[in-house]
Amino acid sequence: MKLPIKIKLDALKGVIGKLGAVKGMLGIFGKKKKKKKIDDEDIDEDDFIPSSSRDKDDDDIDDSPRGAKGRKDSIDDDEDEDGEEVPDFDEEMTDEELAEEAEKRKRLLMFGGVGAGVAAILGIITWLIVAPPDPADSEADSRIPKVVQSLEVLEAETMVLDQAIGRSTDSSGGGDGTEQEKSLNELAAGNAAPGRGVSFPATTTEDFANLSPAPKGNPLKEAPNYEMVEEIDVGLIPRISDTGKTAFKEYSSPNKDVTSDRPRIAIIVTGLGQSRAATEAAIKNLPPEISLAIDSHSRGIAYWIDRAREVGHEVLLTLPMESVSFPFEDPGPGTLRVLEAPEENVKQVEWIMSRASGYFGLMGVAGSKFTTNQEQTAFILKAIKDRGLMFVDGGYTLETLVPRIAFKEQVTWAAVEMEIDTELDGEKIKEKLAALETLAQRRSITIGRISPYPVSIAHLSEWIKTLQDKGIDLVPVSSLANKQLVR
Repeated sequence: MKLPIKIKLDALKGVIGKLGAVKGMLGIFGKKKKKKKIDDEDIDEDDFIPSSSRDKDDDDIDDSPRGAKGRKDSIDDDEDEDGEEVPDFDEEMTDEELAEEAEKRKRLLMFGGVGAGVAAILGIITWLIVAPPDPADSEADSRIPKVVQSLEVLEAETMVLDQAIGRSTDSSGGGDGTEQEKSLNELAAGNAAPGRGVSFPATTTEDFANLSPAPKGNPLKEAPNYEMVEEIDVGLIPRISDTGKTAFKEYSSPNKDVTSDRPRIAIIVTGLGQSRAATEAAIKNLPPEISLAIDSHSRGIAYWIDRAREVGHEVLLTLPMESVSFPFEDPGPGTLRVLEAPEENVKQVEWIMSRASGYFGLMGVAGSKFTTNQEQTAFILKAIKDRGLMFVDGGYTLETLVPRIAFKEQVTWAAVEMEIDTELDGEKIKEKLAALETLAQRRSITIGRISPYPVSIAHLSEWIKTLQDKGIDLVPVSSLANKQLVR
């Protein structure tokens, strides 16, 4: 990285300043040592008497009283007038005092070294933080939103997003057409670095303005039925009544043409409750045979369930489960985890059940890892069965154990066999719907799921109008419970 000279100088000054402080600390000890050396040199040479002179003086000691008195006065020089002992500052330091002094110097030198190291590290960090990014490192796909972009890039992004949500675009502008446009899912999957990705614009009622309202169905039974609820610590959750009534039987849509020999298709619209416009569009513009799945962590769940059931839509609540790419693919709060104790996962299920009433079952979301774990899957399916609910596998992996375990434990179940809008492109959605028809004709029954994007809802609405002429019945997913083959 190329750094401005001023920034480099400021960083170096910071390091030099810290090192200067350490040098100053070390200088104190040098001064003390020098002072002690000078004091030693100031001692008068007369204080040191050669041994030969001392021997001679010993022979000349005056034994007279006057001489004795002189010796006494000399001895008493070490005491003050009050008779207290005066310390001798010329005495040498003891071994203990020398060791203590050395230890002090060692500690201070160590602190000084640590300070110098910290100063150097801070200088390097300052150097790196203030450095501007290398232009070569900031290159990114022009179709991925960034904070600062040219107008041309913004126009290209707008075209891709408009196609995704069903708005008309001007085919004459924006690019030379040589590169095939990727789907939003492909863009997001190929640019998962932090700060990169695809921003979905909020849908509004204008995005669904071209849809025609579907005929309303008959309202479903009123909910909640207090014979089928139980109060626990998190709130009211479903239960099987004393007379055998269950939420699956009471809150699902009445079965339609269950004895028909025609191929039957059930469609579940998932991801509802997050966008008001999308949820209202699904309730208003899709026929009552379409089943709706409300996100269990969205707001206003009870309101949306009541709105949907008023016009004949049966409702599922989503049950988030751990995927193989968790937490990068996070289906939301309350996700059931493989490593959690089964009892703890059941508590999460009970919390989701307490969010509202009027739903006839739960639908697994993600779960490509969770539904391949036999112990966890069996434990959860039994808990759902004991509450009188249906479970719908979201179809996120071919290795799911749900059909086999549900069949063995006599759990009311169904499984999604196709995701219709994996690519938010009108032609691709048409191809998936045609493939779903073929699957229904081959297997007699099948289930698909779709998201509430404008382009998805628009093509689904048009496709539904063609089913009667093709000899295919559109039915609620509850009517296909326990009818699919166990694979």
